[in-house]
Amino acid sequence: MIIDFDKVLERVGEFKRYQISHYVLLGIASVPVGMHTLANVFLAATPNHWCTEPQIANYSRQGHRGVIPPGGSRDRMLDECTVLGLSSGLGNESFGSMTNDPAPTACREWNFDRSVHEATITSEWSLVCSDAWKPVMAQSLFMTGFLLGAIIFGALSDRIGRKLSWYVGLLAVVISGCLAAFMPEYWSHVILRAVSGAACAGYYTVAFVLSLETIGKGYRVKTGIMYQAYFAVGYMLLAAMAFFIRSYVWLQLAISIVPAVFLSYYCFIGESPRWLITQGRLVQARHELRRMARINNTESVDDILESEIDYLVKTNDPVTKKKFVEQSTQDRKYSVVDLVRTPNLRKTSFNLFFNWFVNSLVYYGLSQGISELSGSVYWNLFIAGAMEIMALGICVYALERVGRRWPISLCLITGGLACLAFVPIPEEMEMTRTILSMIGRFCISGSFGIIYVFSAELFPTVLRNTGIGTGSMHARIGGLIAPFVTELGRLFWKPLPMVLFGSVSVLAGMLALLLPETFNQHLPDTIEDAENFGKAGPSAFQSLCKSRRKSTTKGRTDNPIPLACNGISSA
Repeated sequence: MIIDFDKVLERVGEFKRYQISHYVLLGIASVPVGMHTLANVFLAATPNHWCTEPQIANYSRQGHRGVIPPGGSRDRMLDECTVLGLSSGLGNESFGSMTNDPAPTACREWNFDRSVHEATITSEWSLVCSDAWKPVMAQSLFMTGFLLGAIIFGALSDRIGRKLSWYVGLLAVVISGCLAAFMPEYWSHVILRAVSGAACAGYYTVAFVLSLETIGKGYRVKTGIMYQAYFAVGYMLLAAMAFFIRSYVWLQLAISIVPAVFLSYYCFIGESPRWLITQGRLVQARHELRRMARINNTESVDDILESEIDYLVKTNDPVTKKKFVEQSTQDRKYSVVDLVRTPNLRKTSFNLFFNWFVNSLVYYGLSQGISELSGSVYWNLFIAGAMEIMALGICVYALERVGRRWPISLCLITGGLACLAFVPIPEEMEMTRTILSMIGRFCISGSFGIIYVFSAELFPTVLRNTGIGTGSMHARIGGLIAPFVTELGRLFWKPLPMVLFGSVSVLAGMLALLLPETFNQHLPDTIEDAENFGKAGPSAFQSLCKSRRKSTTKGRTDNPIPLACNGISSA
């Protein structure tokens, strides 16, 4: 017999003291992930800078980019990468002997404005002009680590368990983050930051799974969306810390030491009983469920597990145990190929993957662009975090009353239009531009929260983990290229990033309307269900019920008849 864990949770408590304590403790431990993910807004910031050459060192104008020689006109101002060439034999104190048409030459040294950022990796290693791509690469490599970490720790948590994987990721963040703070050159710093990114993705994802696997299905939508608020709290705290810690060394060290506090959790956080059951480790699962029932002050569930424990433990038959594990994890027999094997599921999968990609691209693109907005970068990031929490709360309300398809579509289209409206606004209207950017980020935060729930409901049960994992991989790709998209504004045309963000967001919002609604619907369990899900007319659902009945009469028990089919004629 295969154990229905949702039935177990109905007995032991779906969202009581045990689940709430785990949800809060693991969520607080996930706050530093938000700090690390957006830390490059401060660590790799590019302050105002200007050329410094020995001959004109006494004339450099603090706070200005470029140098205007005495008597020169404003149109002769040079950018921060070049300086006017001087004729040979000039003294160090005078411009008087300059040639009539001095040729510009490349800067060799720079002065940096330290009024906002005391020290960043950009000012420390002069990552400007020909090396301006390096701060962008730093964030991209961090997101690359994030991508790899999600994949590695996903497999690791399935093999060694949620709790131990979470602890390994947390420890790796502390070690790699602290080492990165004191690296003497660029590449060692960014490589260790990439390791931190992988560890952050690992322990954040595992903590999310560990907390939600013990929560009843009636509470998973709310808790699943609002868990992302911990990420927003993380970069709100980052903004506050960066305001007081203006050196990249000490800021990097601070955000890396904070997670060390949560290493003490190991004695309090339990293993996922759902995972233990799928591994055939029923004795440990019973121990965790007894602890859960004791903390929740609910009835014991020993009777549910007793027959399986007798069958597996007392017989001590490894073949029987292997068969139990295979039956408990039937979705492992499926692969990514099954997501695109049939036409209807293929269209749904590609649509969702594009949606994941766009959400991440726009989210991280607008986050990195916060430093370019008017006003204090610290306040802008703090307000953005508060707005994200508000957006998630509104989405929870909308999902329970309106559904999934229209809210995610409206979020994407509205956010995209806000980005496009940003483009024609003149730079003098700084406040208007900031408000439009914040509206875009508010909307994309909401759609990012919805896509997790919508994807989980659209992918069939046998492919749910695979589908969400593949979607998350597309999101990481979007986050990886987001810094390079923002860099296009500096290289080609300043409004270009917002044009791209707005365009793809509107397109994704329109495509989302082609997805079937899942609100109050019987969700697909098999690939056959997913193929028929959302097709127009009652005949599609009738054919689904009919095919299920045929499967049952032929002796197949892995294809249960939906309860909604009870009112459908079998003719």
